[in-house]
Order: sequence, then structure tokens, then C-alpha cells
Amino acid sequence: MRLGIGGCVFQKRGVFVILDQIVEAVGDFALTLRDRSVGPVSQLFLKREGASDTIIAVLLTSLPPLITVLIGQASTSPTDIIASFIATTLTFATPLTLGALSGIYCERSGVVNIAIEGMMLGACFFGFIAAGWFKSQGLPDQAALWLGVGVSILTGLLLALLHGVLSIRFKVNQIISGTVINILAVGLTGYLNRQLFFQAGATQLKSAGTLTRIRIPILADVPLIGGIFDQQPLTYVGIILVFVTHFVLFKTVWGLRTRAVGEHPRAADTVGINVYKMRYANVLIGGVIAAPIAAKLSGRLSTKKLMVGVGITIIVLSLRTLYMSLTG
Repeated sequence: MRLGIGGCVFQKRGVFVILDQIVEAVGDFALTLRDRSVGPVSQLFLKREGASDTIIAVLLTSLPPLITVLIGQASTSPTDIIASFIATTLTFATPLTLGALSGIYCERSGVVNIAIEGMMLGACFFGFIAAGWFKSQGLPDQAALWLGVGVSILTGLLLALLHGVLSIRFKVNQIISGTVINILAVGLTGYLNRQLFFQAGATQLKSAGTLTRIRIPILADVPLIGGIFDQQPLTYVGIILVFVTHFVLFKTVWGLRTRAVGEHPRAADTVGINVYKMRYANVLIGGVIAAPIAAKLSGRLSTKKLMVGVGITIIVLSLRTLYMSLTG
């Protein structure tokens, strides 16, 4: 069997299959060790739960490609494989990064948002439709794509507003509200997908492709890490937003008020902070952040399988980040 990592192809032989099983077993053992706190070894190396989980996750996801390089299974040079692995990891991490950041804004303001998957699905579908329609009107591909991004942001904003109205204004259970939006997004996009593309005489929209990659001179030619500096615009946006989010939440008055309404809304209200306003604003910000990923996903995935598996991973990431930030 041939296995590819970011364009580099190598043979998947018996040794690599065995290594996969070993890595999985080591992961299970490490997590069990942490949970049971067996002996001084676990107390020494696994004192901090968040740090241990992070280290274990990084090691276990990095071991297979690194071991493959070391044992010489690759049909290309080790340098090319590692460089491609780093660049591809960054590319595929972008949807999770933007979704997790979206969840952090909501969670920090006291609103549980499991509707991120539905927001991203709706944004992907309508962004794709808009980009294809603008292209059919004669606009250049890149212009059509950016207009499609604008439509996807508007879609995410509307779905976030719906979640805000249900959970903040009408006090609907936030989990139920998010589930309803996810079901709405799946049903609406699935129905429109069949009606627009799979019925007799259906519209024949052509994809506008993907956004042009931005190559940063000099840095893109650096060995191993050069691929990081040759990415689509949204990848750079995701990286920048990580630092912007940290600054906004922990270094600005807005962030202080956001954390206040999330951790102790009554205390925030007594000092004059409008709790409803802050929660609405942060939920809308979350919808805006999650939506642009349409430009990255919709060009290469079918609408039926657009966000399968991404939503639950985003929820876990955002909740994990929130837990670690609260527990120190």
C-alpha cells in the first residue's frame, strides 16, 4: 500500500503497520498511567494533566512520520518529507484553529456553542454557491472567491445570531440550541444540494477553485520550515488570530469584560457591564471567525461530507483550551 504525506509518497510496509499499533498501545498506557497515578514515575512526569495530554498528543502524532523517515521507508528524501509534513499539518490545522478560536470567544463569555459545525457547514455551502454564481457572471476566479468568503461570513453571522437569540434572549438550553442549528444546517444544505445539483435541469455551477497561495520571499526557501511561508491567506489569518485572540482576551478591557460576564455575570452587571451585549457580541465574533473556512474547504470537499468529524474535534479543542486557562 502506498501512503502519502503532503505530496510525498512512501511505501506502507509491515513494519510501519506494527509501529502504528505500538504507538497506539503506548498512548493508551500513558493515559492510563496518568489517570491512575501509578507510582512515583507518573507523579514525576505527569504532574500536570494539561501538559501531559499535550505532550502525549504531540509525541504520538509525530512518531509515525519521524520513525518512517528514520527507518528509510520513504521514496523521497527525509528533508522533503519533514518539510511537507510540517506544511501539510499547518494547512489541515487551519479549520480546527479557526473553529476552536470561535468556541473560545463564546465559552469565555458564558455561552456554550456546539453549533460551530453547523455554522461552518452553512458558511461552506452558501459561500461555495455564491463563489460559483459570481464566477458564472464573468468575474475572475479570485474575485468570485473573495465575494464567496463575504457571503460565508454573512451566513456564519446569521447562524450565530440565531444561536444568540435562542440561548441569550429566550434562555433556551444552549446545548439544545446548538444541536438545533447543526440539524438545521445539515438538513437545509442537504436539501438545497439535491435540489440545485442533482435534479433534472439542475444548475451547473463550476467551482471557483481555491484562494491563491501567498509565498513569502526568502522565508519560503528556508529548509524544513519553508513550507510554512507558502500557504493560502486563511492559514496566515488563523495563525495571526491565535495571537490576536490572546491579546484581546487578556490584555484589553474588552477581554476583561468578556471573561467577567462568563465567569461571574452578576458581579459584572453590578459594575455596569451589559452582560447581554457582551455575550451577543462574542457569539457573533465567533460566527465570523468560523465562517471564512468555507474558502478553504468548499473547493475540495463535497457538501455532504464537508464538516464530518470536524465539529466534535473543534468542541474538544475549545473546551480543553478553556479548561487549561481556568486551571492554570
